[in-house]
Amino acid sequence: MLVWTISTLLLYGVSAFIPNAFTPYITDKDFTHQDLTEQGILLAVAEYFESKPAPGKSTPPTAGSLTGISNLTARKLFDAYYGSYVPETKLQSAIDDIVNYNTRVEHENSAKAAWHFNGEQITQGNDILLRLRSEAFDALNVSQPNYATARHVIGQYLHVLQDFYSNTNWNKINPSSYYSDLGIPGKTLRQVSGPSEDTCKNCGQTLPCLFDPPLLSTTKITSGYRSGQDIVKPSKPTTDTQGKCSHGGKFDTSATTSAAVGGINKETVTADYSPLFQEHGAVADLAIKHTTYFFAGQTNGLRTVFGDGKFEGLLQLHAGVSLCFVIDTSVSTERDAIRQEIQKLISAGSNPYNYILVYTNDGQTSPTVITKTNGNDILTAFGSINIASNRSCTFSISGTEAAATVAEYGSKMYVFSDAVPRNDVTIRYIQAMQSEKDLTISLLLTGQCKQKRSIGNWSILSQTKHAKAKPFHIYHQFLVQKGTHWIRTSHPPTGQRVVLSVRISNPATVLGLHLIEIANFKKPLRKLNRSRIPGIYLTLIDKFPDVENFVIFVEGFDKDGKTFRVKTQEI
Repeated sequence: MLVWTISTLLLYGVSAFIPNAFTPYITDKDFTHQDLTEQGILLAVAEYFESKPAPGKSTPPTAGSLTGISNLTARKLFDAYYGSYVPETKLQSAIDDIVNYNTRVEHENSAKAAWHFNGEQITQGNDILLRLRSEAFDALNVSQPNYATARHVIGQYLHVLQDFYSNTNWNKINPSSYYSDLGIPGKTLRQVSGPSEDTCKNCGQTLPCLFDPPLLSTTKITSGYRSGQDIVKPSKPTTDTQGKCSHGGKFDTSATTSAAVGGINKETVTADYSPLFQEHGAVADLAIKHTTYFFAGQTNGLRTVFGDGKFEGLLQLHAGVSLCFVIDTSVSTERDAIRQEIQKLISAGSNPYNYILVYTNDGQTSPTVITKTNGNDILTAFGSINIASNRSCTFSISGTEAAATVAEYGSKMYVFSDAVPRNDVTIRYIQAMQSEKDLTISLLLTGQCKQKRSIGNWSILSQTKHAKAKPFHIYHQFLVQKGTHWIRTSHPPTGQRVVLSVRISNPATVLGLHLIEIANFKKPLRKLNRSRIPGIYLTLIDKFPDVENFVIFVEGFDKDGKTFRVKTQEI
């Protein structure tokens, strides 16, 4: 049962907002760091889309038509903006990357008060924000930006930024607006409560602090001290009625051993863990708005500083298909004719996002993959091919697979081959690749080994693209216990107790998931009901099986009630 996992995770608690939607103990009313980050980024992207026409349209969407979408998801946003199916996978992947590094802060820096603005470490927390912002912007401020590094650092930045709202008294100082100067170079911070100032009064023990608000100051910034962190709360007898604020909650011992008794955290909607639980929604809203401001602020926002191009690159917003050419033939006598065919396809005016050339030179064991944004560069690269003329009379799947791996969704692929894929297994594998990424794969025959055909009589063996439902993808994540925290891992140790979470990228296409399989080890899945981030399923594995290179499959029912079995991807 999941009850054991839920109670254990609650036992240790967190330092601020709950990390992510894969955490089993959250409620549908809790805003997690994942919620705050996803919603903040999606609102920034929605604002950007409202400023420019979608491809094929002459006017941009009306103001508020995208930013006003309720329970906004990447899929909903893309449907509303493009009006036809364009995969949101790349954007969601960029968001997931940022979210993953956001939630890592909870494990790697949980005991450091400044990383959570606890213990009145306001200046120190701001210094962390300034450093992280500088690192992220340095990664972007070059001709060839390191977007991955920028996403990783931004994830950490957003965690610290968001914790400011759950852990300080900012919402009492300015309840209607986020703190726009926070984490911005050259800004002077608002005054912080001094070390000898009492900031809280004792508050009630029944429904802690709900009917007896503890905060004394609404002009200077303060925050609560939390047991187990590197900044210790100044000790005062509990008989005193005033003192420094505690973080508070059931497992913060400082909240009951030193005045002021109680606490001020707003990280959950549960009274036992958040003394000011009733303010959770309000501070979450401020955190989301500040997250959006980081990306889209008119003066200091990332898009303003670096422009639309790098904003798109960071969040992988480009939409388009690839035009792929796979050379699986002895081209010594057919090079010119193949080049002419490639040139004709490039000149057809399809204007793809990129061009991909895949080939295997003589002596190579794996294909070479070349990606270009200019078709002429692909023609130039074609001249470097040096394939042996004595290739075996069999169809090779490796080049096609390599192209399918890097191609954008909905791409077109042309495979130049001496041989027809006659093996049923090979044919089914090609069909599976087509289905997974909605590809059109055309096999252009340069000849059939001994029975050479003239170049003018090439035939298209397969040019298949069926009308199909919008695809979905399923991601998995393992959580294992390490000390007082649950952390992600790619491969749990044998015998370890593990929480396995899976998420559907497009939940509207699936009725439900019911089973997960790891190396013939099967477990039922249980749905986690969350409206903001739907499509989350969980299971508890008491002892992880002794397997090495495992593949995870999930079984469920699609929207038509048909059973499916698909391989998951690690989030």
